[in-house]
Amino acid sequence: MNTKKKNSSARIMIILLNVILIVAVLATMITYISKSSAKNAVWMTMEQRVIAEDGKMLSQDLDFDITIDKPGRYTIHAVWNGAENVDVVTGIIIRDALGNIVFYCTGDIVDVYSVPIDFKKGQYNVTYTYMASQEDFIEYWNKNGLTGTVEKDKGSFSADGEWAMNYKLEITGDDQNVYSVVIALGTVLGLLGAALINTFTKTNNKIKAEYDERQALVRGKANSYGFVTIAVYFGIIALLTLVGIDIPADNFTVYLIGLELALIVSQTINILHDGYFAMNENRTLVMVILGVLSVINLLCVISNGIYGTIVEDGMLAYGSLNVVTLIFTIYIFILLMIKSAKDKKQEEEE
Repeated sequence: MNTKKKNSSARIMIILLNVILIVAVLATMITYISKSSAKNAVWMTMEQRVIAEDGKMLSQDLDFDITIDKPGRYTIHAVWNGAENVDVVTGIIIRDALGNIVFYCTGDIVDVYSVPIDFKKGQYNVTYTYMASQEDFIEYWNKNGLTGTVEKDKGSFSADGEWAMNYKLEITGDDQNVYSVVIALGTVLGLLGAALINTFTKTNNKIKAEYDERQALVRGKANSYGFVTIAVYFGIIALLTLVGIDIPADNFTVYLIGLELALIVSQTINILHDGYFAMNENRTLVMVILGVLSVINLLCVISNGIYGTIVEDGMLAYGSLNVVTLIFTIYIFILLMIKSAKDKKQEEEE
């Protein structure tokens, strides 16, 4: 078997191995997320006709129990609204087995998320109470020992009427282990994807990128500057930590920003001095892949923005990882376009 056939066979084997590993990691991630969600969530919707007459509620309160199968931190999402203007107030109270209030909220139309709350395994009671007057509302707060500004939370009232109300309650596990595992698996998935892309972008049957001597020197210089950048970055982070200055981001985001800064410095030098593309690399395919990655990250950023996972409690959270990656891919894509246009203009002038 000649060298060309050997290279071709090795390339096919690497592609197949990467595809198998990517599918396996992706399946593991989906299975883990689905199992974690199934164990750590309560979800329900209800429809109710709410009737008030002569300033009194005729509708009975909703009262039921829910079960938390696994102890941990949970976020509550409570929603209720009507098809028309709602002029009665609903209050929700969730109590543990000892009768202690773990969550409450009042309003005519509500869409609210709680802070993460510690739940124990067991049953919890959920009560929806309807109020048709200011007197009912104040009595409700005093009877249950609620705290807060009554005037701010009361909503609006009507002495008479009938409303079609929709209620939704979600209690979702805020399990940091899930985020950590998903991020770890996502990182592995990204590395496997990068290896697969690296194989596909070669114009010959070889797997290894081929650079001439000048490019090798450029890439060595670029890597040196990248190393200095990441060393300075983490030196600053260490100094800020030492003097007690809190960084408004979770640890993984801090690490990723440092990595992306080092890559931006090194790849900028490579691109400007023609050390980015290998001699046996399909430039057009690389540009297309960068564009696709940018679009994927943009969609993730939009999704994370909708679900509020980019910034949590005033800190950059795990949802900001896609923002950092999007900035990097867009920057590299634009810089490559500018360099390509400059080289083309220079060739035309010569």
